[in-house]
Amino acid sequence: MTGLTTPTQIKNELDVDYSTLKRWERAGLRRYSPPIEDILIFLGADK
Repeated sequence: MTGLTTPTQIKNELDVDYSTLKRWERAGLRRYSPPIEDILIFLGADK
């Protein structure tokens, strides 16, 4: 739906362990995080 890949999908697709993903994150790979405005709209805090 969003076109994003979950950590589980990456693990399976690349045949790596979760610890490898964590190491990649520590090395600078960034996870997607939506803008705070989107979260506030979703939660109805914009009203």
